[in-house]
Amino acid sequence: MTLVSFSFICFLLIVLLLYYLLPSKWQWVILLFGSTAFYMLAGTPITFIYVIISILSVYLGTHFMEKKPNSKKKIYVFTLLINILMLVALKYTNFILTNITAVGSRFSDNIHEGDWSVKWIASLGISFYALQMIGYLTDCYWGITAPQKNIGKLALYNIYFPQMVSGPINKYSNLSSSLFAEHKFDANNLREGGFRILQGFFKKLVVSEQLTGIVDYLYANYAEYNGIYVWIGTALYLLQLYSDFSGCMDIVLGASKCFGIDLAENFKAPFASTSVQEFWQRFHMSLGAWLKDYIMYPLMRSSAFSKMTKKLKNKYGKKAAKMIPTFAAMFVVWFCMGLWHGGGWNFIGEGIWFWLMIVLGQLLEKPLKSLGKNLHINGESKFMHSLKCVGTSFLIGIGILFFKAVSLRAAFTMIGSAFNLSRLIASVGTVGESLSLLDSSIGTNRIVWAAISVAIGLAVMILFGLKDKAEERFHVYISKKNFWIRLLVGYLLIMSIIFLGAYGPGYSASEFIYGGF
Repeated sequence: MTLVSFSFICFLLIVLLLYYLLPSKWQWVILLFGSTAFYMLAGTPITFIYVIISILSVYLGTHFMEKKPNSKKKIYVFTLLINILMLVALKYTNFILTNITAVGSRFSDNIHEGDWSVKWIASLGISFYALQMIGYLTDCYWGITAPQKNIGKLALYNIYFPQMVSGPINKYSNLSSSLFAEHKFDANNLREGGFRILQGFFKKLVVSEQLTGIVDYLYANYAEYNGIYVWIGTALYLLQLYSDFSGCMDIVLGASKCFGIDLAENFKAPFASTSVQEFWQRFHMSLGAWLKDYIMYPLMRSSAFSKMTKKLKNKYGKKAAKMIPTFAAMFVVWFCMGLWHGGGWNFIGEGIWFWLMIVLGQLLEKPLKSLGKNLHINGESKFMHSLKCVGTSFLIGIGILFFKAVSLRAAFTMIGSAFNLSRLIASVGTVGESLSLLDSSIGTNRIVWAAISVAIGLAVMILFGLKDKAEERFHVYISKKNFWIRLLVGYLLIMSIIFLGAYGPGYSASEFIYGGF
């Protein structure tokens, strides 16, 4: 059962019915049972053992930290290692083994790259709930959050079904009061939640799924489709990734809103950003916040970084003492960000690329402003703002290319051909012919129809984005309108999904992209 399915809607309606019909003091219990049932239906039941290990270890760890303050640090480190090692073992074992055999093959003829591998199934949503539990454990260790005495409530925080597959990553202190509270039936919550779910289905089926075939084909055949096709594929993938992930978040936050529970927002009009740093403050915001709270800031406060700052200040001055440790901590954050996305050097390359662009953006900010003044360029004009947004999207696209490429080598090959002038010129003249060939290659015969659907979907998504930027999101704005306007908008969204969406007999909508992490 996926979030973008009729079965999920039926499941959500059943849980909602029980949630509001049964006594309100049992609402959190209904959510716990519903979340467990969702895991069994959407994941592999046997892997629930990983969830149990995570919950039990953190529950006991926080309990013993409170009971034995003299051993608090040892208990914290031990519990932390259990959860980190479980995540590493399930996500990165083959990546580690591949690199070991690659090095070993250089020294021994008996070892070949890829000889060693393991096959096991990771827990559904482990990348997301592992970070939540590590954050909760750390907050308890720091004394920010009091340990939850009820293991059932801690379990609900861990596996709350709307957010389990793809986040967002919520801090316990921000979510617990709403998650465990008693909620009266509120028709406005259902209206807001329902419109947001429709919005998510629209993004996923009308835009993201229509792009899946051509994007996957271009990236899988990058040796043949190079030059201009790299830019076409990357632009389409950037749109696909955003529509897919933000659509997923719309369904997740909409479903949760129906219960009266607000989750952390993950997007805020990211393509209105004028720098790479600003983009990542608007895109996947909950992951960025987690990495800052639990990796960057602790690093900056650590004794090693304090010593580094002191030495740099004495030798190079205050400015260097501030910038160099900050950039070093940011490097660790972006390395972890890349690695979190998957076990592959291309993901690490993605993280390093974004770190480099942010560092260069900060270093060049003042010189570029001075240059603009000297050239009498108004940096605050609408034209310059638009130019900055386009430039930012271009830099983001290069980073996303690493993310999508099958390997780091493939990513560099694609970038090389994308900037090769002769290949660019040669490939431009073949676009029309290649598109007609792609119809049969990807087995759809619907590229023109897909293009029409995506164009319409993109126009609608721009309207969604404009409302997001204006601080009142589309689903909230529509839910306040009168009955007839709500009916018309709902009807148009549903009809658009039916007529423009990619689904139907013999067609199965792919999993959400971030569901794979």
